[in-house]
Amino acid sequence: MKYFLPFLLLLSACASEHSVHSYRTGPRLRRPVPPMVTVGDRVMRMKIRSKYALDAIVDKDEVGVSASAGTVTLYGIVSSRDAKRRAIEIARETKGVRFVNADIKVLRRKERPVPRRRYR
Repeated sequence: MKYFLPFLLLLSACASEHSVHSYRTGPRLRRPVPPMVTVGDRVMRMKIRSKYALDAIVDKDEVGVSASAGTVTLYGIVSSRDAKRRAIEIARETKGVRFVNADIKVLRRKERPVPRRRYR
């Protein structure tokens, strides 16, 4: 009995330390989950990308989409002002979007840099 109570106290302290620590960085978690990316943000991003795929003006490969906590960021290079306006309009019309950051540049196809081919 003399050693049982201190042992029990030590054991309970270790157990509480482990449970608090394993909540964030336990051995079962292989990679950390970003705190601001939620399932809703992923669904919102996928909805916007699918609307771009169905749209005649916006090319889905020209405009990138990222979402975090209801804020959507659009980035890329498009070939016309109409495509830029339409991309922003589609993002704003999507359910769950609170704010749209548009980092889209307009360059004509002739002004775009030609990607270099890499030979291996």
